[in-house]
Amino acid sequence: MKINYGVAAGLMALTSLCVFFSVSQASAEADMTLSDCIRLTSLDKECHTAFEKGSGDSWARIANNFIIRYDAGNRVNGEMFSHIVYAFRKAAENGNPSGLFYMSQLYRVGKGRDLPRDEGKAWGYLDEAAGKGHSRAMALRGFLQYQVFSDYYPSDTGPALEYLKKAAEKGEPFSENIMGILLYNGAGMDRSPERAFEWFGRAASHGYAPAVNNLGFMYENGIGTAKDPEMAFKMYERAASKDLREGILNLGRAYLYGIGVKTDYLKAFPYIERAAERKLPDAMYLAGWMLHSGYGTNADLPRGFRYLDRAAQEGNLPAIGLMAEMYEKGEGVSCQPEKARELRENIKDSGWYNYSDSQMVPAVMSLPSGFRFR
Repeated sequence: MKINYGVAAGLMALTSLCVFFSVSQASAEADMTLSDCIRLTSLDKECHTAFEKGSGDSWARIANNFIIRYDAGNRVNGEMFSHIVYAFRKAAENGNPSGLFYMSQLYRVGKGRDLPRDEGKAWGYLDEAAGKGHSRAMALRGFLQYQVFSDYYPSDTGPALEYLKKAAEKGEPFSENIMGILLYNGAGMDRSPERAFEWFGRAASHGYAPAVNNLGFMYENGIGTAKDPEMAFKMYERAASKDLREGILNLGRAYLYGIGVKTDYLKAFPYIERAAERKLPDAMYLAGWMLHSGYGTNADLPRGFRYLDRAAQEGNLPAIGLMAEMYEKGEGVSCQPEKARELRENIKDSGWYNYSDSQMVPAVMSLPSGFRFR
């Protein structure tokens, strides 16, 4: 049983890495001189150590310092990107686990002629890094193998779960969250909501936003723990503050339905629309419904229909049901009874023949949002 959480490749994209790849085309790699190293990293002692000893650890630390400089607001130009790749490659050649891991990610995404996308090399570097005990490499290797994203990731659930478990036991938050999801679903192991709640708690203790949101789901529904709407609200608030789109949606839902907080449609709508703009189908549906009904915002039938149409294209059944009603009545769209009948026919066996406000969108079990560099 695989984790059915949408487009897998999007889940695992490394946000910081993708930003690196948005810079101008890097020139072909050239040997980094000691003066280049000192000028670009301001780590004289570490640079000297790297050049004198050829240490993989030192090269990895130099590469990491490039990233720190970027995070501090420094622009990564083509020259710096070339040096970043060079430093990671040198670290990998010396067997440094971090260098191996980051080279796997560089090859997974690719960067033009000088660093083409190569899933075979990406898997090779990742497998070697995982074998050396790199926690994020073990987590990513386990997840990719479990999901079987391509022919380069051999399908073998047993080793995949073992890597995920080992990474989680080392305190890697992505894996801790995945362990919670697997235990919640009973995928590859006996279902245990209580143990799932514990793993979500471990990942949340590291500030990992998807796990914080998942704790909210568990508290809201009383799964694996006592039902506690107030705690659910606090978790959704924390997840939303970390800009997690599922947390933003669930915070909007909390205000919409009074989950651990007083119902407030005016507060609910901005959160729900914000999540809708991040392309969450449930959020697009709720935004469309609120614009249709005038809850928390002025009624705007054409705008509401556009949200519903986008949600329906993602297979959201409530959105399809409400669109049928709008086509039938000519609300925000031309009156088309035949189109209404067609939509209702498509969902007649789903239980969503008609929409009513008593039917709530369930809490969202959030997606793994990917690794960061640190």
